[in-house]
Amino acid sequence: MSKEPNPFLPGAGSLGNESHIPAVVWSAKSISGSKKTINDDAWLAFASDIHGASLLGQDGRHSLEAHDLIFAVSDGMGGGNAGDVASKLLLEKLSALIPRTFKTAAAGLHP
Repeated sequence: MSKEPNPFLPGAGSLGNESHIPAVVWSAKSISGSKKTINDDAWLAFASDIHGASLLGQDGRHSLEAHDLIFAVSDGMGGGNAGDVASKLLLEKLSALIPRTFKTAAAGLHP
């Protein structure tokens, strides 16, 4: 039994002749608050498709034709212990799990 590619997955092809391809423009910046010198916040941006994921920079513009874009912000809850570590750890885990989920779905399996 052959598996048909899912046309709704990024990078799997087009459903029609779209004349306008949407794009996202972003800019990310995170600074420490007024009470602490350590910045407890973190952000992550990457493009993901059926082949995997690639990290995106602080500023950019990316077409939505062939990729899904994932943006995440993690607030380290300034004032708590190791908030900077917790926020970065969360985003590291997301950056590992989400691309794996896309690959699994593209193979026709349930993540």
